[in-house]
Amino acid sequence: MKPESANPNAGAAETIFNAALTFSAAERPAYLAGACGDNLSLRQRVEALLGAHEAPQGFLPEQPTSSSPTMKFDAADALDEAVGQTIGRYKLLERVGEGGCGVVYVAEQTQPVRRRLALKVIKLGMDTKAVVARFEAERQALAMMDHPNIAKVLDAGTTETGRPYFVMELVRGIRITDYCDQANLSTKDRLGLFIKVCQAIQHAHQKGIIHRDIKPSNILVTLHDGVPVPKVIDFGIAKATEGRLTEATVYTQLHQFIGTPAYMSPEQAEMSGLDIDTRSDIYSLGVLLYELLAGSTPFDAKELMACGIDAMRKTIREKEPVRPSTRFATLKGEELTTTARRRSSDAPKLIHLLKGDLDWIVMKCLEKDRSDRYETANGLAADLKRHLDNEPVVARPPSNLYRFQKMVRRNKLAFTAIVAVVAALLIGLGLSTWLYVREKAARQELLASQLDLARLHTETEEVRKKAGDQAGQLRETVKLLNFSRTNLDQAEIYYRQTLKWQREMIGSDSPDVAAALLGLTQVLQDEGKLPEAEETQREAVAVERKLTGPDDTQLAISLGNLGLMLQRDGKSTEAEPVFREALAQLRGWAAKGPAKEYSSLGVVLHHLALVLRDQKALPQARSLAEEAAELYLRHPDWPSNERKHALQVLGDILQDLHATDYGALASFESLYRERLADDQKHWPDDPSQWNGNIENLVGILNNEHKYAAVDQVFEDLLPRSGVSQSQRMEALASRGDLRARSGRWQEAAADLSQVIEADPLDQYYWFVLTPLLIQAGKIADYKTHCKAMLDRFGKSTDSMITERAAKSCLLLPSAVGPDDLTVAGKLADNALTQGKGSPWFHWFQLTKGLAEYRQGHFAASVEWMQRIQKGTPPRRDVGWDMCEADTYLVLAMAQHQLRQPEEARAALARGLEIVQTKLPKLDGGDLGAAWYDVLTTYILMREAKETFEGTLAPEQK
Repeated sequence: MKPESANPNAGAAETIFNAALTFSAAERPAYLAGACGDNLSLRQRVEALLGAHEAPQGFLPEQPTSSSPTMKFDAADALDEAVGQTIGRYKLLERVGEGGCGVVYVAEQTQPVRRRLALKVIKLGMDTKAVVARFEAERQALAMMDHPNIAKVLDAGTTETGRPYFVMELVRGIRITDYCDQANLSTKDRLGLFIKVCQAIQHAHQKGIIHRDIKPSNILVTLHDGVPVPKVIDFGIAKATEGRLTEATVYTQLHQFIGTPAYMSPEQAEMSGLDIDTRSDIYSLGVLLYELLAGSTPFDAKELMACGIDAMRKTIREKEPVRPSTRFATLKGEELTTTARRRSSDAPKLIHLLKGDLDWIVMKCLEKDRSDRYETANGLAADLKRHLDNEPVVARPPSNLYRFQKMVRRNKLAFTAIVAVVAALLIGLGLSTWLYVREKAARQELLASQLDLARLHTETEEVRKKAGDQAGQLRETVKLLNFSRTNLDQAEIYYRQTLKWQREMIGSDSPDVAAALLGLTQVLQDEGKLPEAEETQREAVAVERKLTGPDDTQLAISLGNLGLMLQRDGKSTEAEPVFREALAQLRGWAAKGPAKEYSSLGVVLHHLALVLRDQKALPQARSLAEEAAELYLRHPDWPSNERKHALQVLGDILQDLHATDYGALASFESLYRERLADDQKHWPDDPSQWNGNIENLVGILNNEHKYAAVDQVFEDLLPRSGVSQSQRMEALASRGDLRARSGRWQEAAADLSQVIEADPLDQYYWFVLTPLLIQAGKIADYKTHCKAMLDRFGKSTDSMITERAAKSCLLLPSAVGPDDLTVAGKLADNALTQGKGSPWFHWFQLTKGLAEYRQGHFAASVEWMQRIQKGTPPRRDVGWDMCEADTYLVLAMAQHQLRQPEEARAALARGLEIVQTKLPKLDGGDLGAAWYDVLTTYILMREAKETFEGTLAPEQK
């Protein structure tokens, strides 16, 4: 007898069997006749599978006498008798789903923690080698990924009869299409969910995984605190793009295709020698987007299966689908009305919305030639975001009219005003001409208008008496408007109108006026109108002073917010008395107020400490910072970012005071050691529960420069039996990061090299390792690493990846040979092409200029550096300081090569000035989170100094 994998009918039988399950018993004979044609053996095989599927065979053998039986899968299908039994340490509670090759249960784990999970196990009767391999592939694929919109794998194993299973997080959700219809989501909200799905698929692609079966039933929507969250599941037929997923590699037989026909790409259906890549998933995403928008797939699933395998393949490969707007417009009667209502719209409006950008985006996904589709899922998501932001989309051929329409939609208020002015002028001209010809009639109409105005005035007076109610309604309207940044201008208008009415009708000093002022302040901040926001906050504080007592918490919080605004704008002198007034009031509430007042007290304490530190009043600053840190430590449930900030402020002040004993931090160190020991006692086999206190303890030890103690924490953690491989790698990565920040180059390089060896798919550590190898003097290792990095990322289309890989390999002149230098230059070009509109575009320009310099194109390098200098920085921070320093250093070297000595020396002097005044020192103890960019700047600085050797001033050396 031939093995299963050698039977040419095996794959087709499985596909037809899965499709037949969607038909009723009465419809199946007709479907099988069309799908199997004259192939009698194929039809017999499918009917045997259907019979095994529906046969009422027992699921479990005789119950063993033990109190905790273990499940044995030895029936043709998974029936409800399995509920209540166990697989390993998981008890099955209920059966929730079934796919082509697996059954899914809700399971309960009791040791070492109690929680409910989803357990998927292969079905008996479907245990061909191909199915087992695909099941194993899904388990391995999910285990490789960590994304909030992809179901996480938590455990795996086999049953007593050798059936593989795996355990993942329990997703209580429904199909994405069903959720959108049941919730009557608008097109905009549907696109928001779909963008998250694209980001999840992009994550899978970056991990080297192609899903190959994207469809609504494999994307469930669940609610987290009322917010819908899509989860991608069922990677059962996923394909690895880099390396195999399991030892039993999934093999797609000749004449066998895997996937769901209605969502299958042409290359999947074609079954040629052409390999399947990530663009196959882009096609399936396009089909899903088509269904979310128009209510149906491009090709009807039942019609595809009914016409037979060959006709179905021909349809998918050759027939062009109609546009979503056309498909929706062809719906009739109740179906048209229902589909529109499920999208919170009416039919004409929805057709208009689909026509244009959305039609183009969907059809680009559905191109028969995959080279014409989007290159990545992120590219598809970015185009949808452009559509939502009223920007031109890549999928649509550009035209001047199209760009003009987009500009009008983005600037509705300005264009409305222009149209109104032009219309007013035209109306005025027409009215004047008409009045000139019909003077008598105009006088009569004028009199009538005056009478109408008098009547309108009377009605207005009645409305003004109800101003209080109207103001309340406007406040509710503003609450809704504030959820959308596109409506901030309307929110500002409503707030200002509300304030005008309230002041006229109920006076300037009222709680409603104070509330409206605070709301207007928030809107102005969101709009970026910071001076106006500060002035409005001052007005709110003035009103609250008149309304409340000296210990009112709301006034204290408003004062604290005003102080933060002043501090942010560099007005430390003005911020100090405001913070002190807020502090005096909050101290009165510390003993009796709720937790939020404690939190506000902590914020005011450590921000006032920062103000005093700026004023060099270090003893006072230290006292306040210690009080804030102790307050946060007594309340561990508060936000960790506030607690970390308070501890960091205290550490910085102690360093300014040149403290050597770190007495205050030592007490915090002792506290966190006790908490860590308590964690290890209560959860000895679950180190994930220790993370918070490990992070805090390591942060304090690092502030104290107790690097040996930091190493000891990690040395104690890594050998623990309960620590998983991924946790070990995370710990090594954290230790490497801390070592790099404190200038321990060789040790940091050793840690991060182990991380790369364990998980070569995580590109971040490839990039950050390069300056460490240079700093550690391991130039040969650096060259080898650059060569491997170019081989791995040389064909990437992700702008951030290509820019980082190119720059990493361009740090030293002798790092790469001529061929590899060409690859690095192309990566820099790709970053510029793919990264247009990115907030990091100035970094991409810098890397392009550095590539030109390395290739000897000095004039082109100068031109790129000058482009950066002429541009507007996205924000003034240490990231821009490093980019600006790099720009001047590369510019100086390029101008030196062009024999421009005066310009070159001026550029070098400016670059060195930025490094010396704005960047942390290499021997300063902590380079900060951006240590990678700091190191690259110092490497370029050393090269620039060597270029100008003999011409530097003493202070520059």
